[in-house]
Amino acid sequence: MYLGHTAGLRMGDKLMIFTQKPHKGVSRDTISRWVKTIMIKSGLKNKYGPHSTRAASTSTAKSAGVDLGTIIKSAGWTNAHTFAKFYDKEILSQKTVQEAVLSNLKILIMYLGHTAGLRMGDKLMIFTQKPHKGVSRDTISRWVKTIMIKSGLKNKYGPHSTRAASTSTAKSAGVDLGTIIKSAGWTNAHTFAKFYDKEILSQKTVQEAVLSNL
Repeated sequence: MYLGHTAGLRMGDKLMIFTQKPHKGVSRDTISRWVKTIMIKSGLKNKYGPHSTRAASTSTAKSAGVDLGTIIKSAGWTNAHTFAKFYDKEILSQKTVQEAVLSNLKILIMYLGHTAGLRMGDKLMIFTQKPHKGVSRDTISRWVKTIMIKSGLKNKYGPHSTRAASTSTAKSAGVDLGTIIKSAGWTNAHTFAKFYDKEILSQKTVQEAVLSNL
């Protein structure tokens, strides 16, 4: 459709042309700047650029079952080494995200069922010992902090760090930004972009880092 509509306007061999007369061909740098602007306005960090979409598209193609030879040919690589070393990233499917959400929901429903006869107030979390009073926010924070330290995380990280981890993971899994903001209780994307949007390492990357230190 695009080629048909612009056939009478194109004056050279450039695929992309400006919408304004004289409809000159768009340079690679201009296209790169356009994509970069759109990515920043979409809430992505400034460190990501047009080249990041190359990894996303080729990795998605691979996860969708596209033949590796087709991917390499389409990307213009001479062999699979370049893709394997720089572009092959883990892509979480929508099904995986949904399964994770449903799994947590089932656990919550089971918990509510088991504690229904013990809860005396409107607190979600209660103590295991009688009289099963509601657990305060500070107590939960201390529990999470203790578990994080015992898991090997540095003391500088606290329960609030899990907020950045969960929302950033949701974003990397393709969850709509509006859904993330609404779930977190923020009024706009600025708070997420400034304080919580962190880079999430894939399980593959973590495993490689661990193995390299063995």
